[in-house]
Amino acid sequence: MPSCLSVWTLYLCATLMKILPTNNYLNPEPTQYKSHEKQPYQQHCPGILHGFPLNKTNSYGLDMDLATTMGTHFDISPADLVPGLNIDGIQNRLRYAQNINAEITSVRPDFQLRTEHMVAIFVVDLKDLESGGGLSPDACDPLHLKERLESISPFCKHYMLHRDPKNLGESEWAHAIPGTPEEQPPLNHEMIRNHDSEQIKKSITYHSRFKTIETPPSIPPSKQEQMKCVERDGHRCVVTGSADPRVFWFIPETWNDTVKHNDDTGNLEEGCINLTNIPLLEDIHSAIELGKTHKAWNMLSVCEDLYEALTEGRCAFKYMGRQTLDDGKVAVELQFYWMPFMSGRFNRPVGFNPEDPSEEVTSDYVSELPLFEELFIEMLLESNAAPGLNKLKNITTKFEKRLRSGYSFHVTMPKEDAEKFKSVVKVHWACMVFTALCGGTCEAWYMTGRNQTDGSLKPRDREFNLDKTCLSTLAPRDSQTI
Repeated sequence: MPSCLSVWTLYLCATLMKILPTNNYLNPEPTQYKSHEKQPYQQHCPGILHGFPLNKTNSYGLDMDLATTMGTHFDISPADLVPGLNIDGIQNRLRYAQNINAEITSVRPDFQLRTEHMVAIFVVDLKDLESGGGLSPDACDPLHLKERLESISPFCKHYMLHRDPKNLGESEWAHAIPGTPEEQPPLNHEMIRNHDSEQIKKSITYHSRFKTIETPPSIPPSKQEQMKCVERDGHRCVVTGSADPRVFWFIPETWNDTVKHNDDTGNLEEGCINLTNIPLLEDIHSAIELGKTHKAWNMLSVCEDLYEALTEGRCAFKYMGRQTLDDGKVAVELQFYWMPFMSGRFNRPVGFNPEDPSEEVTSDYVSELPLFEELFIEMLLESNAAPGLNKLKNITTKFEKRLRSGYSFHVTMPKEDAEKFKSVVKVHWACMVFTALCGGTCEAWYMTGRNQTDGSLKPRDREFNLDKTCLSTLAPRDSQTI
């Protein structure tokens, strides 16, 4: 008699076979909907939701076995299920998440692990979660661990704010533009005696803020460096081979073009090293120099359609490696990926058992389905999907083949540029993947940010739920015109 696991494995695989074409799973035809019309994965896969009983008592071993079986059935490499997410490490990452949650709640019982925290734990290098790593409970005290974990989403949101310079004038992003901090008194004994926590936060934030010095107030984008990029890439898109490309900046041009922007970015530099292990203040950012990334090593030549898709977070480039050539130059390999178009789960709590954090990870979450299981099933359905716009689905590579996730190409550059190029691509990749897995593709303004005046977190889940409710009440005839 087959085991219970085998029965449910076969059931789930059979369910998916009814939904997904087995010969085109890695690149299904794109679903056509606008960013505000993202369909929750329940609508894509009702059989899984209503026919598959959830494991309420055991750890995620069952889910991992199912995922492995499904990946094998559909001929999917585990590393390709979601860009940058390796299925082999998920069980360990869940244990680390449980340990992090237990450590922080030991001093902050009201703390809840949320979507952005879990996505960070999925995306960071596994060694950062292991003993001695930056996000390991034994690396720092619980409060500093909490700060490190919470620094990642605001950093990524800031990246997406500047990803398209036009965002700085859009109403959806207005709340995310940091204001000018008011001068605050230094921290003193009176504040501490009075337990004036609000003033303490303001004073610490103000006097520890990033300060740009000895620079002009602003600098324009360097046309000379952009031309160097285009010449380096042969005056063609590095992906499609088409002529007259646009210049894409891995680190957005407005991150450091003015003193204000430079300070705003510098205030969030901790999130960069916690997410990517890349020290922002070495090659990418500076307190004494504006436009440090206004260089050809921060740029790539792409066609107009890919440029727009990149600024919206629909796709991204992943650094793969480099090779020194006979002439002393370096060939850097990049891979192109369409980002998964996930449902928004901004600031959603994860339901680890608060009464006994030593218990195994369970799926007893606040919502109808466990947050992790929701995420994972949708990752399976959306991974490596084609883009959701008609004008993108027929883009071809320079070899006249349809552009699919995993497409590799090389960029040749001077040796002295290669290491900096690697750093900016890794920052770009991490921010794009993090945003996509939170459900922020095309609507990253709903991600949790930070108030740079007092250092407090600024979640936007209420606004997201309100906007979603308003859209759902529109008549179908009206919703098509938005």
